[in-house]
Amino acid sequence: MKKSVDLYCLQSTAEKDGLSRDDSLTADDWAVLSEIRDILRPFVEVTKAYERNGPTLSGVIGAMGFLVDGLQENLERLSPVTDMAPPPTPSRPQRNIKLPSHLQQFHVDLLTSQRTASSEAAFSQASTAIEEPTAETTMAQALRPSINAAIVKLQEYNALLHDSPAYWITMILHPGHRVRWMDLCLSQQSRDTHVATFKRCFQSQYAHLDVPTVEDTPEPVIMSKKRPT
Repeated sequence: MKKSVDLYCLQSTAEKDGLSRDDSLTADDWAVLSEIRDILRPFVEVTKAYERNGPTLSGVIGAMGFLVDGLQENLERLSPVTDMAPPPTPSRPQRNIKLPSHLQQFHVDLLTSQRTASSEAAFSQASTAIEEPTAETTMAQALRPSINAAIVKLQEYNALLHDSPAYWITMILHPGHRVRWMDLCLSQQSRDTHVATFKRCFQSQYAHLDVPTVEDTPEPVIMSKKRPT
């Protein structure tokens, strides 16, 4: 796709009424698009998975957790890394060594002060070098707010789903989760609250219904194929 778009931009800018060079994609623009593609790749995987099988309440929480983890990894990767050396820390206490009496009128530069001055100079140079923006830091600064907003929105959906009784009823009835999953992931108070909600829902909606017993269930009829004679 990149080759096709670059070729179109090149041909269009050569035409009289075509694109201007400011509208063409630069190498920095392609770098940003490539980064966005990698960030959105987990969303494509989840979307395609649900296109095949359809979303379920029991699987939505795991899918949102998968998306949030991916966004947080990208956010950490795009966060500024401080390579500056820390400011010099005071050395351990040392005994005070006085100069001989015949050298009291002279000024002596000690080696420790020279080391401190050189460390402070290196720290200042590192600070100045990191403050200079680059194309990568500019891209990271542009993408981080969007990633943060996506994480906040997914966490809001997660909180709303956790407040839905239908979700916890689904998890309790799921053969692979049931109450064991709640015992591992929830506090005792939250677990008891959701189990009590499930019991109230069952008593009010389903307890009065007649459930067929094993004796009432007709036996399946097995059809046998006759072999040709």
